[in-house]
Amino acid sequence: MQMWENLLEMPDVKKAEYKEVSGGRYFKLRAEPIKREIVSGIVIDGVGYNNSTSAPLLVVVEGENSLY
Repeated sequence: MQMWENLLEMPDVKKAEYKEVSGGRYFKLRAEPIKREIVSGIVIDGVGYNNSTSAPLLVVVEGENSLY
């Protein structure tokens, strides 16, 4: 992870983990059905990525390849 990446923040959103590969970054995203409590006692069915909603934040460098 490069130093500037630590400056990027989004409330309640995790940064996606990645592996450095030749010429870019490899992200492993897993779409799956999930249940989420949106308010106390109200649970909805939805789709999440890597067991969370919202989807993780993908941090990339302009011109770099990204593999999913």
